[in-house]
Parts: sequence; structure tokens; C-alpha cells
Amino acid sequence: MRRKSLIILSVMCILFVGCGEKTDTIKLRKESEHFKYSSTKSDKEALDDLEENLESNYDRIAKNLKVTLDEKIDVSIYPNINEFHKAIGMEDAEDWLVGVARNGEILMVSPLNPGSVHTYDSLMSVIVHEYTHILVNNINVNTDIYLNEGIAVVEANQVDDNTKYYLRESARLDKLPSIDEMKNKYSGLEQPYFLSGGFVDFIISDYGYDGIIDLIKNPDDLEKITGSTKEELEKNWKEYILSTY
Repeated sequence: MRRKSLIILSVMCILFVGCGEKTDTIKLRKESEHFKYSSTKSDKEALDDLEENLESNYDRIAKNLKVTLDEKIDVSIYPNINEFHKAIGMEDAEDWLVGVARNGEILMVSPLNPGSVHTYDSLMSVIVHEYTHILVNNINVNTDIYLNEGIAVVEANQVDDNTKYYLRESARLDKLPSIDEMKNKYSGLEQPYFLSGGFVDFIISDYGYDGIIDLIKNPDDLEKITGSTKEELEKNWKEYILSTY
């Protein structure tokens, strides 16, 4: 009888993948003060670093943008690029797309398997970038994409040496896009994240966070908020890049 019971139990274990959790099951693994993390069992080891990056930036960015959130943010980590793209309904997306913020939730590829474009370390910046989108969308979910992406680039400290070099060369060769091009043709720009990050960096430098918050709220009032024409802003942006980067 005992032998028969062990055989039945063994069969059940095979049916349920070893009587243990399937490694590709995404479920709640960890909670911190402001976030709730879901991942596969194998990706759990990356959650401490993700938590450190998010929590260490949480108050700073929330204060900068003057946003207070009442609930914890859900963070879902997917084990690979394909599973992530499937989850967001963009199965044909390129490998550079590794994170999104939607409906108050962050969805992202595991830093342990970031794909062909990103690295473990760059994913640590990406998650801060996506958290910033949550805050911007809390201000105005319909703001211009170049402002939304630009502030996320700045707050995630992604205006790095490569970005500065690209912007400096673009300014030197007089190849910076116009504000209208960033507003209306963002996805068609050569390096949209570099450009929007550099522009928002300039706006914050000259007009402070109050200025960028006003622009997020009312993107069509750019000239009224800054007191300058678009042409003047474009000229000043170029000068800022050449003198600062």
C-alpha cells in the first residue's frame, strides 16, 4: 500500500513539474515601501538591486515633479525579451524596447536576461526611467511624448557621455531638430531619447522644475510659459549644449 502511494505521488509530481513551482511562473515575490515586485523564481535574485534603485530615487523624483502617489506601484519582471514583448502586445518590437509604464504599473525585462541591446546595469536605469513615466502620467497622461521621454531620461541620469557627445556634434553641425519636429515626428528622429533628454535638461536649467511641470501640464503653451519664441528657445538650446556638454 505504501509502495502504491509513493508511485501515485511520483506521477502527480511529474504532472505538476516536480511538486514545486514552475520557474516561469510570474507572481508576487517582494514588497518594499513603495513598490510590489512580481517575477519568475529565477529572476528573484535581481529584485534587491531593482528595489535599491527605485527606492533610492523615489523621493527625489516625486519631489522634483511634485507628485504624491497614494498606492504602491506594481512592477512585473519578465524572464526574456520575447515574453516581455508578448506581454505588452508588441511581439515584433526591437530589442531596445525593454520597459514600459502603463496604467500605473511598470513592466520590464529581467536584468538577468536583458537581450542584445541592454545590460544588467542599463536595466537599473531603465526601471527609474519607467517610474518617472508613472509620475509624469499622473500630471498629464496626454502630454507631448518628447517631454514625457525627456524628463524620464533626465531623472534616470541617462544624459550620459554618449548622449552629450551626440548632442554636441549635432549642435556643432547645426543638425538639432526643431521643437516642432520633436513634438510631431518624435519616433522619426535619429536619436529621439538623446534629443528629448537634452532639451528637457536645458529647460530645467533655464526654467527650473516649475517650468517643466508647467510644460507637462500645458505642452501647447511653450512660448507663453518660457516667455520665448520657439526660434529663440532652439537658439538658446544649441548654445546651452555647446557651452555645457
